[in-house]
Amino acid sequence: MIINKKSTIKNIGAFSIQFLNSCSIEDIGFRGVSHLVEHCMCEKIKDMENEFTKYSLSYNAGTSNDGIVFYLTGIDKYVNKFKYKFLDAVLSYKITEDVFERERNIIIQEYVQSLSDQYSEFFKNFNRKYFNEEGAIGFIDDLKNITYEKFIEFKEKYFSIPDYIINVSKYKFKKDKNNKFNIVSYYSKPNEIPDESELIENNKISYESYSNFDENRIVLYYTFFNDYDYKKFIYHLIFCRYFNEGLTSPLYKNIREKLQCVYSISSRVTYINKNSFMYYTCLFTSNDKLNEVKNELIKLYKDVELDEERFNNIVTSIKLDDEKAELLDKMKFEDNNFDKKIKNIIKKMKFSFEDFKYYIKLFQSNKFYIIDDKELKEKCNE
Repeated sequence: MIINKKSTIKNIGAFSIQFLNSCSIEDIGFRGVSHLVEHCMCEKIKDMENEFTKYSLSYNAGTSNDGIVFYLTGIDKYVNKFKYKFLDAVLSYKITEDVFERERNIIIQEYVQSLSDQYSEFFKNFNRKYFNEEGAIGFIDDLKNITYEKFIEFKEKYFSIPDYIINVSKYKFKKDKNNKFNIVSYYSKPNEIPDESELIENNKISYESYSNFDENRIVLYYTFFNDYDYKKFIYHLIFCRYFNEGLTSPLYKNIREKLQCVYSISSRVTYINKNSFMYYTCLFTSNDKLNEVKNELIKLYKDVELDEERFNNIVTSIKLDDEKAELLDKMKFEDNNFDKKIKNIIKKMKFSFEDFKYYIKLFQSNKFYIIDDKELKEKCNE
């Protein structure tokens, strides 16, 4: 599908090529191969780098759980000058075996690096254990064992024709005479998340780590909501910021200042699929403070005292963030229907402190899990 949009920033343009395939279509033996495809498809773009530098154009590519995006941004008239060449470089380049081997070796180093940080290592293993999800980085044995022939077959099947070409410019992108870019490529949705009762023991995988941390522990306090609706999701976004935003937030005051054994704390509400989302709080602490931190987290979420003024401030902040995002616009060169729905609901929604308290009670009545990285390692290796 071709989408032409006018830029919201005068004389700035953007052009992106998007594939909806990624981790969702990677079977065992191909985990991480979409990311490798993205690396290899960038090879021909290098021929234009001198001109990109000359005209101050920026380009890059990225692989997420949902797809692959190649993009070009800069002064509008220069984006227009190069966008057809950029498209041709991405789609027409025939990946050679030496490029395949070189980029695979580079990605293996990226893989090792991604599991050399205690925080990212923990979450990668957590997602593998509970969601059977390796993410874009994949699985190292699959990357090492994929053959060039199988790689090319995979690339041709899933990454030959873009799902979207998004042109943000005063200059329209013209369809080719065969209109081939209106053909949607193969796409399969990820597996549905299992029922909550099946989450904890659903996947057998060995814990992977390249880090050397021995003294610090990661603590994760989390819960799943399988009866998803947007209103509930948004109130939990508010709850997340209510608890974790700023040094005067409940989490920082009760965990960081009171116990004096934590530096940073992160809380997040993560969309899992159309039926489910997860709320979590994650932090580092020392071995000797581990149980104290766990107990304080449980107590804090169980006995939370809610302040209406803070709630109203968070709601105002969320609305202003949405307004800022619209002004900045990010050039609209990625198509994210989920974010659009959330933004539209936030605009129309009437927030109330009473509703907030109601959703917090639902939150407190939900089943919670708490786990540290040593416990996760033991569960993965059982």
